[in-house]
Amino acid sequence: MTPRLIVLEGPDGCSKSTQADLLATALRAEGIDAVAWHHKRPSLGDPWFDALAYAQQRADLVAAKPRCAVLVCDRWYQSAYVEAAVVMWGVSNAKREPMREALMCLASGEQNVLPRASLVAVLDAPDAVLNERLR
Repeated sequence: MTPRLIVLEGPDGCSKSTQADLLATALRAEGIDAVAWHHKRPSLGDPWFDALAYAQQRADLVAAKPRCAVLVCDRWYQSAYVEAAVVMWGVSNAKREPMREALMCLASGEQNVLPRASLVAVLDAPDAVLNERLR
């Protein structure tokens, strides 16, 4: 059984992991076999290497074939598109454009091989506001 995928995207610190846990718990309370899955934060500090580390984690997850009805993830391949779309702080101008192109290629590649999400929600507010929206 391939689980339905729900993805929570958003900037660092917007409570993607907290909301993924809460959503999976709420789904289980409704009798739906749901699991929250979280990326481990890479400590590489470089947008390109961080994106590769996240991509590897996603590939490992898909290869493990999780057995649940719904899988709630705290980010997906869309994150690499987001990284590519924003100005990458701390990256020199000379490296910025090639890195942006590389991130776009990575995201496109992942999009072609990873399962598509049934729902992608972009979180943009603190927990209290998000909890109220989800209610």
